[in-house]
Amino acid sequence: MGASYSTKEFYDFVEDTPLTADGSHLHRYKGLMQQFQEETNGFKDLKPQVFARWIDCYATHMKYKLTKHRNHEGRHFYLTPTQPAKL
Repeated sequence: MGASYSTKEFYDFVEDTPLTADGSHLHRYKGLMQQFQEETNGFKDLKPQVFARWIDCYATHMKYKLTKHRNHEGRHFYLTPTQPAKL
C-alpha cells in the first residue's frame, strides 16, 4: 500500500488487528475506524470516506474481494480471499 493511499499507522493497525477474510465475518466501518482512532494518535479528524478508501486499498493489496453493504446499523463489509486456501 502506497503512502498516497494510506498511512504507515493504518498499515501497522491492520497488521496488529488482522481483518478476518472468510467471507462471513461482518466488519463495521464505524467500529473499525473508532478502534483505529483510539489506538493511534493524530487521527481524530479522519473522514469516514478516507478510512473506507484505506480499507479498499488494503483489500486490493491482500488480494481480497471486498463486498460492501449498508443497512439500518450503518456501513459494513466482508472480505473474501480471491485465491483458494492451500491445504
